[in-house]
Amino acid sequence: MSARLGGGSGGPHPASEGGGAQCDAESAALFPAGEGGAPTEPDADAEARCAAGPASRRPVIAVLAVQGAFIEHERRLRQLGCTTVELRQASDLRRGFDGLVLPGGESTAQSKLLRDLGMLDPLRELITAGLPVLGTCAGLILLAARVEGTGDLRGLDEARAAGRARVDGLRTLDVTVERNAYGRQLGSFHAQGALVAGGGAGTPDAGTAPLPLTFIRAPRITAMGPAVHPLVTLDGQPVAVQQGAQVAAAFHPELDDDDRLYRRFLDLVR
Repeated sequence: MSARLGGGSGGPHPASEGGGAQCDAESAALFPAGEGGAPTEPDADAEARCAAGPASRRPVIAVLAVQGAFIEHERRLRQLGCTTVELRQASDLRRGFDGLVLPGGESTAQSKLLRDLGMLDPLRELITAGLPVLGTCAGLILLAARVEGTGDLRGLDEARAAGRARVDGLRTLDVTVERNAYGRQLGSFHAQGALVAGGGAGTPDAGTAPLPLTFIRAPRITAMGPAVHPLVTLDGQPVAVQQGAQVAAAFHPELDDDDRLYRRFLDLVR
């Protein structure tokens, strides 16, 4: 059951089989204080921190690379001192990795490719078992337990429109999302979001800088289950949430110079 824009708290799940170092574990709050801007060049301090964990190696983050904006995520993760691997086919799932990123793109195309490639069920099992995951925009839709709306069908013939209407995703995150709720691609926009104090019931943290947000044909989170809590809000509505080791955002953090959402995700990677 889900409560309409309800909140709650869900503790982190066990780490994945791959193990790995915890990145930026000195963060005591939900997000580090200050501006949190991402460096334009690789951050040597971040690399040293990521290499200093109990496994004495950098965390390995798998990025789904069947469609969408995966290259941008890989660049940001490497700047934060992580090693990245691309998931393009089922055999790639046998590679050792400590966390997963589901990028923005076209959610219908991504879900169909995952099913056709035999990757959908194995990824669902990994996430359910506690693999830390960050899903952005289309990645949020893939994770969502319930998806409403068809997206923008204008200009499509009947067959393509029928195919676009269905997203058969992972369904591991107890939220309801409405596709393309923030508008078409030409109506995409930038905004400033509020970080939620302590990742709790949705109260903005007045002591931290706003988080820059870039929305591109973005989904809207319309309902959350009791184990889901908001991380970032815009006009009082959740635009990034967490349930256990799953972090999901309606916006594109890879397109703005702020690494706080990435650090939240990497804090879950052990």
